[in-house]
Amino acid sequence: MENGGGSGSAGAHFEKLSFGDDTMVSDDTTDAKYGIMSLAVGKDSGWYTIDLGKSEHFFWGKNEGCKIFEETCSTAHVSEFCSSNGAQACSDNHMYITSCSNSSYTGSCNINLNMKSCKVHHTPNQDLYSYGPDAACLNTRVSLLIFF
Repeated sequence: MENGGGSGSAGAHFEKLSFGDDTMVSDDTTDAKYGIMSLAVGKDSGWYTIDLGKSEHFFWGKNEGCKIFEETCSTAHVSEFCSSNGAQACSDNHMYITSCSNSSYTGSCNINLNMKSCKVHHTPNQDLYSYGPDAACLNTRVSLLIFF
């Protein structure tokens, strides 16, 4: 459970470092997912009738094993944690441009937060970007050779 923030978030939401883009984390998350854990909490509360089969695919921590839950951001080498504040990369599902940053819910840990969808047009601010329904983000650099 979340250990940061005040009484409205600490102990009442999922830990941001472990459940980064789930709808039950304490802060706003671009394209938050209704993961199986969120739906299970709602169902187990007895307040809601929930079809667990309607959960959304959850990419945060996918294929990372228990490191994301058991280690700190300085020791766990997982793609969700990053070290260069402000650095951009691609999300693991290649649908978002991410930005390395932290919040009051990540302590001193920097994480890759989904910032811009590759499907929706944004004004480019650097490099070469193309957006559209079939677009994907790739971690690469383009070198242009100019001949005169």
